Amino acid sequence: MAAFNSSLWLIRLFLQLHLFLQTPDATLVKVKQEPKFLSASLGESVTLHCQLTRAIVHPTVTWYKESQALGTGTDSRVRRLHPDSQTDFSILIPNIELQDAGTYYCTKEIFGMKRKGKGSVVSVVVPPKVWLKMDPPSPVQVNDTVTVTCYVEGFYPRYIIFNWLKDREKTPLEAPVFEILNQDGTFSLRSSLEVTATKQNSSSVFTCRVVHNSQPPISKSAVLKVLSSTGEGHLFSSSAFWIGFILNKVIAAFLLLCLFLRKQHGKMNP
Repeated sequence: MAAFNSSLWLIRLFLQLHLFLQTPDATLVKVKQEPKFLSASLGESVTLHCQLTRAIVHPTVTWYKESQALGTGTDSRVRRLHPDSQTDFSILIPNIELQDAGTYYCTKEIFGMKRKGKGSVVSVVVPPKVWLKMDPPSPVQVNDTVTVTCYVEGFYPRYIIFNWLKDREKTPLEAPVFEILNQDGTFSLRSSLEVTATKQNSSSVFTCRVVHNSQPPISKSAVLKVLSSTGEGHLFSSSAFWIGFILNKVIAAFLLLCLFLRKQHGKMNP
């Protein structure tokens, strides 16, 4: 049995030496991989390039995501762009998903030696949806407590910069921020300001500003309008005031008409 194993080992060594003689500089073949960094939105297709500096006989090239090998056959989601090439081992990842984010390596193996590219870092980005709510809505009475809430929904990756600003970036504000991990792997956050309505902060502008690497900064603003303490502003801005005003005019016109008709009737019947 030992003699058989020795013979098998010698045969393998002979085959490797034969292959080496056919490709004398195979171990010196380099792997060129690009791009180093790539950012894509959900649903896009991503191409990762891998080139050998020269053709070799029966090269073994495998793509890895982190340390996990990727299948690139016809039944795989990931596929080679040029399956018949001996030097081009570029791949296409269609309809990219959140779980596709990571570092990819193109690895060549020959004579038991592995050599891999420098890696391609793939980032998947989902822009946030930002909206602002003021409760109760303006205008409000003096000394009312108003809650201004900013909602930042469905973004990825997790890193984001969030700020509250008052009066068009003149005064920064601080408020607690609550983060949520959504079922689809994206993130959301919510932050609320508690504001007391005063004459001094009437017409103040409250802005939430969001910075995420998926798009330019986003700002959403709301204006706090405070009524006077007498309620005069509320009176003239309400529909009840105008309805009462119109009814009063109609009644006055009706009384004047009745008085006119009564005088006319008196003249006709002295």
